[in-house]
Amino acid sequence: DTQIKLRGFRIELGEIESALLGETGVAQAAVVQAAGSGQLVGYLTGTLIDADTSALLATLGQTLPAYMVPAQLLVLDDLPLTANGKLDRQALANRTLSVASAQEPFSAPQGELEVLLAGAWASIL
Repeated sequence: DTQIKLRGFRIELGEIESALLGETGVAQAAVVQAAGSGQLVGYLTGTLIDADTSALLATLGQTLPAYMVPAQLLVLDDLPLTANGKLDRQALANRTLSVASAQEPFSAPQGELEVLLAGAWASIL
């Protein structure tokens, strides 16, 4: 029931989650498709530290097809649950949006037109 279609491939998110759970230090795993970006994002709990996620992605790349390897892995204290105690994928998707927007690099306005537009938007916001 967690099958998605991404770039023409049918992907069972449970397969990626199972591969993550098979790794040392991973207690819980969830994978969601980032809204609008077409990328997979994995969420983990356990004894991992952020530095271990790059090694974990490399390991996944050896066992899973490239289109099934998440673009990024994020370590959380716990996974969000619904009132029924099930994984709240919507909350993870919302968290994915905030993480994606927080990671976009800032590019200062260049040229006269961009500076004018930035000033106009700044006064509106």
